[in-house]
Amino acid sequence: MAEKRYEMDMCSGPLLSKILAFTLPLILSSVLQLLFNAADVIVVGRYAGSTALAAVGSTGALINLIVNLFMGLSVGVSVTVARHYGAREYTDVAHAVHTSVFMSLLGGIAVGAFGFLMAKPLLTLMGSPADVIDQAALYVRIYFIGMPASMLYNFGSAILRAVGDTKRPLYYLSAAGVLNVLLNLLFVIRFSMGVAGVALATILSQYVSAALILTCLMRSESCYQLHLGALSFHKAEVHSIIRIGLPAGLQSSLFAISNVVVQSSINSFGSVAMAGSAASANIEGFVYVSMNSVAQASLSFTSQNIGARQYERIGKICRTCLLLAALLGWKFLDAAEGIFFGADGRCDMRATCAALRAATPRQGGVVLPGFYGATAEGEIRTFPRGGSDITGAIAAAALDAELYENWTDVPGVHAADPRVVPQARVAAS
Repeated sequence: MAEKRYEMDMCSGPLLSKILAFTLPLILSSVLQLLFNAADVIVVGRYAGSTALAAVGSTGALINLIVNLFMGLSVGVSVTVARHYGAREYTDVAHAVHTSVFMSLLGGIAVGAFGFLMAKPLLTLMGSPADVIDQAALYVRIYFIGMPASMLYNFGSAILRAVGDTKRPLYYLSAAGVLNVLLNLLFVIRFSMGVAGVALATILSQYVSAALILTCLMRSESCYQLHLGALSFHKAEVHSIIRIGLPAGLQSSLFAISNVVVQSSINSFGSVAMAGSAASANIEGFVYVSMNSVAQASLSFTSQNIGARQYERIGKICRTCLLLAALLGWKFLDAAEGIFFGADGRCDMRATCAALRAATPRQGGVVLPGFYGATAEGEIRTFPRGGSDITGAIAAAALDAELYENWTDVPGVHAADPRVVPQARVAAS
């Protein structure tokens, strides 16, 4: 069968080459998603304004809080399917596939209805400013209409990952991502739909990716072939998916709760700070996704080998993935800094400002979240969790604004908000 070339036997042969072959398409998928998200931010910021950008960007923490618990169940799907696949229990693989898809559809409808109905009350609790909350609520409501498609795609991708296939999800995500960007340009620029256009483009692309993954499963001739008429819950598979996936979902939700608290604090600074934060939020994801892709590889490889009772390989999988995750995280961070910084991790802030002034029209100041360690000569080095010139570049591109130097009389500190350090001011052209 032609589709066999997408599958992977994780229970024999060399580990490193197979883990790399599994991981690299996952990294590409995640990086492409981040790039598409950054394109969304730039389109809405340039053509719909900073308030629209703040409305879209400020909803991420809330959406993740609601969604992550159920998306965590996809971890249970991947582990359950991989374990049966490694054990060559193909009937149980089919049961797990049909249970997973049925669960994703029902869960997507339930989560979508909750998010649609509770959007504005929850945003109010987060302290969204009056000039942002209506647009933010509109975005959330439209976004949650696409929740069944989003969960179907994620659960379907988990099934394919369990059998070693990370290439076809990459193809489907690429197609949907390109469509998302094109629809953003059409809805936001041509039809001036603002945040509604961005949300509509997002859910349409989600339904396309869900349709592609569903078609892939239905046309499969392998043990994970999907028959819509056979969708049902199988008790043993439901128990396995929830037992494994629920703790993963709760862990993700705990992180999401902390992000909601952080976003609520950012909201207190107003829509300009929210827009700057939304623009910069895309950056830290690049390092995370590289390491998380290795974690997904570890999950699938370990599960298949447990199913096949190849316990002696599990320690090797763990050690290989830990070293690979550390290496990739370091290299991705190095590469990101290398694009904007010199070999020693420093750059001339004034030169960066001059370049951005030449590249972008002057329409006002932009808030740069985070802190910079500064030298007397005006050079900066970013702290791991602070802002950077990368943040400034994306913020300036998104808001079509000028990047300003806001130095304080506190040694080594750059503050983005005058309430933190009174001497810090956000300049306006």
